[in-house]
Amino acid sequence: MDYETSGFLEEYNPDFNSNAMDYSGRHCFKEQPGVLAWDLVKLAEALKIISDFPENISILKKNYMETFQKEYNVKMREKMGFFKNESEDLTLIKDFLKLLETSKGDYTRGFRFLSSMEFPINVEKTMIEIKGFCSNQIDNENWIKFFDDYEKRIKKEELTIISIQEKMQLVNPRFVIRAKELKEAMDLMLNEEGNMNGVNRIYDEILNAFK
Repeated sequence: MDYETSGFLEEYNPDFNSNAMDYSGRHCFKEQPGVLAWDLVKLAEALKIISDFPENISILKKNYMETFQKEYNVKMREKMGFFKNESEDLTLIKDFLKLLETSKGDYTRGFRFLSSMEFPINVEKTMIEIKGFCSNQIDNENWIKFFDDYEKRIKKEELTIISIQEKMQLVNPRFVIRAKELKEAMDLMLNEEGNMNGVNRIYDEILNAFK
């Protein structure tokens, strides 16, 4: 939910990098799987006194990416409401992320929107709601095509939309703390002699983030 220190994907961009000192882009969002692999190699190096380093590296190279991709696909399916394994799932996930990218959509709010949208889809109402979490011009045609494909896929679950979305909301929070909200709460506390209303509101939101 929080990518690096106070770095939120408020405008989804796979190249986003919240590390101002990383001029190469090595730690950007899309490179995180590779960075994690590097971290594991360094862990293996640190343990080589008590563990077989070549063997650990061999296991890492053999299993890491396959395991990562498998788990990533499972988690993304859950966020999309895909609890069966269908052939079109990965394509729909990529399509949704691409729409968020081109529309500069908020990553968290985008997935939460999927977990609470109405079916059958009211195109006009849906497009208005999309503009609420996107800061760029909306490509209506591609969004409408996506929702047409998405609705067809959701029907394959053979579950009620309510039960599907209840499961989705367990992995798609309606609230994450943003730096702006923290600053506002701190300013209120400092400027009004310990006014905790802002802090208490954030605390309440955290406790109910997945409801």
